[in-house]
Amino acid sequence: METEVDKQLYLTDNGFFLVTNEELDASAQERYEQMNYTEFLEISKKDSIIDEKLTMHLNSEFPPISLPLKSKNFKNNLAQIDNIIDTNNEYHIPVNIYPIKDNEIPSIIKQSGYTLDKDIRDVFVNFDEDGKISFFDKDGNLMPRNDIFISKGAFIEPQAMYIKFNIPRFILKKEDYEQYIKNQKNSPKRQEEMKNVSSKEYSIINFVKEIKDKPQEILLSLMHESKHLEDEIRISHRQLCINAKKLSMEDAYKIEIEKERSTSFFEIITAINRYLETGNTDLLNVCRKKNMYLNLRLARKNTENVEKILSNYKQLFKETLEYWNTHLFPEYVNQCYQITTAKAASYIFLPQDKNHEEYMKQRSLLYTFHVYNPKTKNYETKDFSSLIDCEPQISKEIKNALAIYQNSIMQIQQDNKSGMTSLEKMARKMLIQKLKKTKLDVFSVTKEKENNILSLIKQRQFRRND
Repeated sequence: METEVDKQLYLTDNGFFLVTNEELDASAQERYEQMNYTEFLEISKKDSIIDEKLTMHLNSEFPPISLPLKSKNFKNNLAQIDNIIDTNNEYHIPVNIYPIKDNEIPSIIKQSGYTLDKDIRDVFVNFDEDGKISFFDKDGNLMPRNDIFISKGAFIEPQAMYIKFNIPRFILKKEDYEQYIKNQKNSPKRQEEMKNVSSKEYSIINFVKEIKDKPQEILLSLMHESKHLEDEIRISHRQLCINAKKLSMEDAYKIEIEKERSTSFFEIITAINRYLETGNTDLLNVCRKKNMYLNLRLARKNTENVEKILSNYKQLFKETLEYWNTHLFPEYVNQCYQITTAKAASYIFLPQDKNHEEYMKQRSLLYTFHVYNPKTKNYETKDFSSLIDCEPQISKEIKNALAIYQNSIMQIQQDNKSGMTSLEKMARKMLIQKLKKTKLDVFSVTKEKENNILSLIKQRQFRRND
């Protein structure tokens, strides 16, 4: 590595490091602050003031964490209501006929200055006489149902600082929507008539009801993305601790899987918290649609107390992970592998985690949640990681691929036994200071939690997938 003498080090609000050969003036600093990481990579190759090699090295070892902490930049475009439009022949029905208010949005998203946005696209809906629903784009092309609904359309861009939702605006024939309005009447006479509605009428009624549930899906997706953002902060905070270790590639891959599994359970915890604290069932109803186990349990609420069902966290946790492993895991295999290999060179100066202790510490951070206690009317902190009885599976192909990366990492560590350079130490210190400013509860690994983890290891409750 080139000498670090007289180098200047900067950490931008967008989370990447900049090593320069001389001090930057205020205008130059502002210019780099405005760039996203992609733009920065391009300019760093051309700007002679930047030490490209050292800059790339630091950004590889400390992956960018985008935390501008500029709450004044927060913008909520989901608060704007789009009204139903009545044309001569059609009704245009937007999904967000109910707004997502600022006070419902997780604080980390507001604090970081994200923009919440929507990309509205028209979807034409056709109901056959037998009740079958078909969707078409503006050019008349058939659209798969899974490509339309919001749960498939939320994505977060940390470097660009926005979360965008693909929101459909459904276009119904006038007679179809008027049929729905007619069937909404709640008189005893109409309720009797409803018993004999046609398949098409019944399909229309259910479809428009489903549209009205969609704002809650947006809110749950927002909670989902905020959990991922908080997890990145917590894991980064953990990796900067003085006693942190570098995970093996297999354990790093499993942590990426656990980020998704834990977030799935976090959605349910969030919905339960809301119900127990306010009695509001909106988020819970969305979770029921996404989790058949939860839905089946709550369907028996006439014989079982709802609060008793929802307070049985151990059973809910087991069933949520089982559902995720069975139905959702295939969607995330490649994504988690790509993220793991992209981060392979990060924190390479850390000693290797040889007995999975670091893995279990990081896992415990992912599964620690605030849970509402209706008896005390307070939130309590609970770590659910000790309830995990099924480790993430790794295919033989991925194991072999990760082993190649693992060998390369160990060779690099073997060649660099001198420890962190002064520049790396400075970068670590700057990141710690930045993370502290978030004032986020990072659920640090306490001595008690550390002892519990060591106890689990000794009891061989942590099982490898050999």
